Amino acid sequence: MKQKLLSGEADLAVHSLKDVPSEMHPYLLLAAFTEREDVRTFKRAGADLILTYLAELVADELKKG
Repeated sequence: MKQKLLSGEADLAVHSLKDVPSEMHPYLLLAAFTEREDVRTFKRAGADLILTYLAELVADELKKG
């Protein structure tokens, strides 16, 4: 995943925070965090829905300033 982001093959990645390394590559950043949901709940969504959701999260955070 990291190589695809760095090479430009991927624009963003959605990942479980528990699997993210503690030391990040200097050109990568964690841009958004969602509130933790009930761990017994499983959600599956297509890429369009995920991208829309992430865009809305970022827009909301930017409005908060």
